[in-house]
Order: sequence, then C-alpha cells, then structure tokens
Amino acid sequence: MAVSKPEKDTAGRLLLLSSLVALAVVAAIAFGRVFTGTGTSAKLGLAAGIAVFLAGAVERRHVAIATLVSLAGLAVAVGLLVFPATTKFSLPTLATFRQAYHAFGAVSRLSEAEAAPATPLPALFLAGLTAVWAAAFSAHTLAVRARSPFLAILPPAALVAFTGMILDDGARPLYVLAFLIAIIVMLFADSLRRVGEWGPMVAWRGRRRLGFGTHTTTRGARRVAAVCLGVVLFAPWILPGLHSPGIIKLNGTSSPSHISVDPIVDIRPQLLANPAVEVFTVRSSKAAYWRFQTLDRFTGRLWLPARTSASTLITGQSSQVQLGSGIGIDSSVGTVVSAHVRVERLRQISLPAPYLAVAFGGNRDPIQYDPASATLMAPNGTYDGFSYDVTALAEEPKPPDLDALGNFGTNPNSTPSTQLPSAMPSQISRIAHRLTDGFGTTYQKVMAIQNYLLGNFRYDEHVKAGHSTNDILYFLNVSRAGFCEQFAGTMAVLLRELGIPARVAVGFTPGSLDKGAGVYRVETSNAHAWVEVQFPRYGWLPFEPTPGRINPIASAYDVRTTVVGHVTGPQCLISARDKDNCVQATPSPTPAASPSSHPRPGGGHPVPPPKVTAGPSWPARNWKWLLVGGLLALLGALPFAKTTARRIDVARARAPEELVFAAYRRLMAEAADLGWRRRRAETLWEFRTRLREGVAALDGDDLDRLTRLTAAAVYGQSAVTEHEADEAVAASERVADDIRRSSSIPRRVLGRFWVGSADSRR
Repeated sequence: MAVSKPEKDTAGRLLLLSSLVALAVVAAIAFGRVFTGTGTSAKLGLAAGIAVFLAGAVERRHVAIATLVSLAGLAVAVGLLVFPATTKFSLPTLATFRQAYHAFGAVSRLSEAEAAPATPLPALFLAGLTAVWAAAFSAHTLAVRARSPFLAILPPAALVAFTGMILDDGARPLYVLAFLIAIIVMLFADSLRRVGEWGPMVAWRGRRRLGFGTHTTTRGARRVAAVCLGVVLFAPWILPGLHSPGIIKLNGTSSPSHISVDPIVDIRPQLLANPAVEVFTVRSSKAAYWRFQTLDRFTGRLWLPARTSASTLITGQSSQVQLGSGIGIDSSVGTVVSAHVRVERLRQISLPAPYLAVAFGGNRDPIQYDPASATLMAPNGTYDGFSYDVTALAEEPKPPDLDALGNFGTNPNSTPSTQLPSAMPSQISRIAHRLTDGFGTTYQKVMAIQNYLLGNFRYDEHVKAGHSTNDILYFLNVSRAGFCEQFAGTMAVLLRELGIPARVAVGFTPGSLDKGAGVYRVETSNAHAWVEVQFPRYGWLPFEPTPGRINPIASAYDVRTTVVGHVTGPQCLISARDKDNCVQATPSPTPAASPSSHPRPGGGHPVPPPKVTAGPSWPARNWKWLLVGGLLALLGALPFAKTTARRIDVARARAPEELVFAAYRRLMAEAADLGWRRRRAETLWEFRTRLREGVAALDGDDLDRLTRLTAAAVYGQSAVTEHEADEAVAASERVADDIRRSSSIPRRVLGRFWVGSADSRR
C-alpha cells in the first residue's frame, strides 16, 4: 500500500530529530567528564535532549522565534538545574537571573583556580550548561534549517574534543564510538529525508533488512559502517598516548599575577616558582599550617578529595558564625588560633585556614563548609583583597596520651579512611609491616613510619613527579628522594595498609613572619602537603614526614628520632621540644626476631630499607597479559555473539515468508558449526537428503516440513501463513538439536567458536 507524503515527512522528521537528540545527549555526557560526579553528566545530557526537542517543536517557525523559545528554555533549565532555590513554581525569578549574572562574572577566576575534572560549582556548571545547550540548538539548526548535516556535527564534536584535550586520562574510545554511531544514524536519517522528497523509493530485488532497503543495496554501506565502528573501538588501544594527559592545561594560569594550587595534579610548580610570589597574608595569634583541602581517596594513581557534602554557611553576613564541627571555642581543650587571612594573588575556591576551624566571619561572599574534611570554600572563587576571619581549636595531646589509646588500627579497607585499591602491590604491605610490627600501639607505629622517612630519605624538589603505587615503590626502594607529595602520599598509603585511618592534607607552611606588619607572608614556595591520622577522642591530627618541615601545632606529640646514650633495652623516642615526654616504645615479642627484622626508630644508625625491588611500570609488565586477556575475552564472547545475532535475525523478520527463510538460515548456520555446511550448488532438497542420510538421530518429518516451507517462501510455490511460519521456526530448532545430539563433544565445542559462512555458495 502506498504511503502518503505527509506520513513520510513525519516519519523522516521524527527519525532525524531522534538522531539529533542522541547526538547531542552523547556529546553532553562526554563533555560532563570535565566535572566530578556522575550526576552532572546526567543533568547535561537531559538539558541537551530538551534543547533539541524544543528546537524541533518550532523548526517550522521563524529562526528568531525559535531562538527566543530556546533562550526561554535555557532560563528554565538554569533555574531548575543550577539555582533551584531561586525558582518559583519551577520557573526562574529575578533572583535566578541575579545569581546567574554574578555566577557568569566568577567564571573567569574559577577557571584559573579549578583543575579538570572540576567541582561542579554553580558558576562552572552554568557555563557548561550554556555550552551544551548552545551546541544542541546549533546542531539542530544546521541539520534542519540549513540542510547541512556535516556542519551539524561540529558543535557537539567540539564538546567531545574539548574534554579529551584537557583531561588527564585523555580520550575515551567508548564515548567516541557512541558519538560516531549517533553521527551515522543522523546522516542516514537526513539521507532518507532527502530521498523521500523525490518520491517513493524503488525496491530492488533482494532480502529486506530492518524494514528499509535490501540486502543488495545496503550490504556495502553496512559493512563500511561496521568497519568504521570497529576501528574506533579497537584502534585507540594500540595507539600511543591513549591515556596520556590532555594537551591543554586549564588548571590555573602561568601568569605570575594569578596563582592557583592544584594538589591533585602536582604542587611542584609552585615550589619551583622563581621568584616566589606572595599569595596571601595571615595575621595570626600563632604560627600554623594553613590547610585548605584534604585528599581522602587513593585510586592507585592519584590522591583525590572525597565527594563534598558542603552546605552554604554565610551569605551576606560579616559577623563570626559557629561552624558545624561540633566543637566550641574552649581554650582548656586545646590551643585557640585566631587568624585574619587576606588573599593577594590566590585564585581558588578552597580557603586556607588553621585546623580545626570552629568559627568563621568577616566576609560577605557566599561561603561553604564541609564538616567531613573541615574545609572552607568560596563557590565563586577568591580575588585580590578577599579576606576573612577564622578561629581554630588545635588539639595538642602529649605522647603518653596518644600512646595510652593502644592499638586501634582496623583491617585495611574496612572504613573509607583505610580504603586502598584492590590491586595494591603486596610489597607495600610487607614494607609497612616490617617497619611497624615491633610496636604495640598505633601511635608508635605512626611515629615509626614518620621517623623512618625523616631519617632515611632526602628532600628533592627536582625528582620525577608521580603518585601511583609504582611511584611509591620506586620512592621507597630506589630513589629514596622526593618532595612533600611523595612523602605525604607514601606515609598515608603505608598507614592504610595497617588499617590506620590516614589522609593527605594540602595547604601552606606558616610562611615568613613580618614583625613590622605583624603578619605571616605566605608565598608559592610555601605550598605543602602532609599527613593527617585519625585518633579516637582527638580526631584528625597532623603529622609531618617531609624532612626539614616542622608543624608548629603538632610539636607537642611530633617526636623526632634522637640518640639517647647507648640504648640496649626498649627504645625511647624523644621530643626535641620536651624530653620529659618520653614514650617507651617496647617492641612486641616476636618469634625468632633478628636485629634486621624491625626498624630501630630510636637507634643511632639509619635503618636500611626493606629489600624489595620495584617492578617495571604497569604497561611494560602487563601488556602481554593484557593482550592475552583481551583475546580470551573476545574468544569467550564469540559463542554468545553468534547465538544473539541468529536470534536477532529471526526476531526482526516481519512477513511469514521472511520468518521462514530466517529460520532456515539459522538451521544452516547451526549445521555449519557442526560440520554440515551446505555445499556449492546444492539445492534445498539435496541438502535435506544429505542431512537425513548422515545424521542418524534426525527427525525426518521436521526437516521435510522445514524444507517444503522454505521452498514455498523462496520460490513462491504457495502462500505461507503465520501459523506455518511459527511451525518452521519450531522445526528448525528441533532439527538443530537433533544434529547437535548426534555430533561428538569435541565437534560441538569447536563448533561454538567456528566463524564462516553457513552457505559455501557465497
């Protein structure tokens, strides 16, 4: 029956619109990788789909009207996805536009401070949402209004390419594969629409596939598309630089007037800045480490911050507000540190402050507080003259107080603060235990690891940067030199291997005291990383494993190794500040302990590192196994892929004749797997006769009925009903089972992996 032109136009428009939605959504989800968290990608994908739908709804209107409708949709999306608290009845208000105006003004300074993947702060997410919406609208306009489908690919492709260029993990082949599939579908839909405008399409001879075209007319196109997708899926894995860092760095700026510290990538550039640049000043009652971020998750490659649970603390207030740490300002509990911080050239969202901050004030910008890490953030970023007041309460327990807590370490990976990747090298665990098994309390174990790093390693800012497990092994066994990130990251991993909660803290050392101005001047060279360990009753306490650095707040319990005469009994760890606080580190008795079995944290000689040789890098050591594993995975997936393809071939048949022939094709394929391939020039009845003579357990009636129905379907001897088509499908399954039962087990197993045509005439 003929299809009317309006119906054809509607079907073509819907197919093209659906393909454009898929193209925009895939690009938006791929672009969402520039932000942390999976929810951000989902929001961007949803916005891209809605943008295309809106453009499609008004595609027959004037382009100015379509643009206004799209802008109105963007305003609603901004209100619901970025500033939901400012909307009324799900619609944007003046407060929404006011917030968006201020957020756009903060984008430039936030882009200088944040590294990709960045925290989805309102300003940055607003910029990303606007880019995704504009790309989706532009793609639809170019494809539908300008009739330029190839130009329509460019806006969403720019989003995908931008993400691959700036992220450290480089491109993602699966994203590119999905994007290419969407492009192919969009180009095909546009071609169908263009052909449909010329009138009905001619049906050439051949078997119809997927409801359009024929086997003869579409075979070449399908093969070209399959080859392209295969190249996209597998070629990147053998090309150099797949997981290399992005070719564009957007984490900060090289301008000396603007400084940002990105602890996730590398703080070494700040340490090596020449000349050093002053980034902020602190007027404080006591010197302290100015901490601004904690790294709570170790991926095996990097230390990363935990997913924040920050909430808005202050908006438009300057008076000091109590923080949600649950601790009041009580000098009897610890040392109170009052600090006034003024930012000069620092561009970042995390605010430097002494730990543990219990009150905040003196600033009218929106400020957020994360109680889990006790960190302060300015969502719109800092700027020259940005200032605030912080009151902190620093716990200063004595060594006997911490030693009295006993051994409270748990099993590794039992808590978030002790989690490590599952593929951690066993050498690291052995090193951690060899350094600490001779000590009975957690505090003694922490000090043993810290003092081992302080006494046997040297500080060097020029060593190769790296944070992975292999870099840690190289640091421990080969180089024994590094800067603060190597020392802090290594100590935290060693502690977690023992089940001791530990994390990496990032910030600045106190800086230099300007007595005339009464402030500490903090420069880029003061950027630093250290370790925090969680103790019952006292919470997170800082420790310093980097040689040449001393945390003023931790001096009460941070005992450094010294020699006290000739010690033959239990070792005594002496604090350089207070020799009265001596902790008797009595090693626990161990069977057959030798002098080299455990470190001597109080002895006069450096302890040699455990003799564990660092293995080669991951690719050099595992590429062969990766190749073998990939081949085995492909081989194991072959039987499943064959069965699925044959079932799909039967399921997509529409007419009874198509269903009968699809059932016969599946029988030929099953028979070919078991050694009964249809010969060249062999007719249907000749093939049937050979099967009946060669397969003893074959049910001849089923085979005869299937052969007769197939001949009717192919040669048109008689009409085939739907009931007969169902009988043909059932008969083909029973015949295939008969052939399988009559075959040997080795033949059946090998047949599952046989690849080739079921018909030798092809």
